[in-house]
Amino acid sequence: MWYRGAPVNIEAETAAAPLRASVLSSHLTLVEEQLADGREYLFGTTGPSLADSTLQAFFSWARPMRNANDVFNSKHFPLTNKWLDRVTLHIGGLKASQPKPEVLSVAGAAAEILNGPHEPYDIIGFDECEAERLIVKKGNAVKVAPEETGRNQPVVGTLVALNREELVLEVKSKLQTNGVARVHFPRLGFSVTPAPMNIEPTAE
Repeated sequence: MWYRGAPVNIEAETAAAPLRASVLSSHLTLVEEQLADGREYLFGTTGPSLADSTLQAFFSWARPMRNANDVFNSKHFPLTNKWLDRVTLHIGGLKASQPKPEVLSVAGAAAEILNGPHEPYDIIGFDECEAERLIVKKGNAVKVAPEETGRNQPVVGTLVALNREELVLEVKSKLQTNGVARVHFPRLGFSVTPAPMNIEPTAE
């Protein structure tokens, strides 16, 4: 089992559980205070905002966990629990209203992606100053990976666009000859480093 690019230390994680419960309790307190004026959603909107859905994703994942009942105590956080139920119900309704997805084969899905239109590279451009800071060059192979979980699974590709907000790699497909995907990454939360010359930029 891996977390942040290294094996999970079960004993250390268990020992840290009370501290993390305390931190979570502090976050829940902030939400409870935000809802104290009677609003249904965090920013007083008529429906869930991005802030609501973002917090809901984390809290709905954490609440069913073992020993989480003490943290998500309805006596301490009645408004937060009702808000979480409300947003979860709303999102569930949206999911149920969506049309049934079309089932594609792996090759069919790859063809849809690889043969579709893509944004011209000059929309993002190439910031030479940022490239110099990162020690990368346009057209060179680079590795991009999350800075937290998943660091051991980088995407390798040819750097074709870069600015202060995002970067784009050309990644060759293993499924189609001459197939190329353009993979966009945000700058924040991701690392970009030169790739060894013997690593070919490829993707499934």
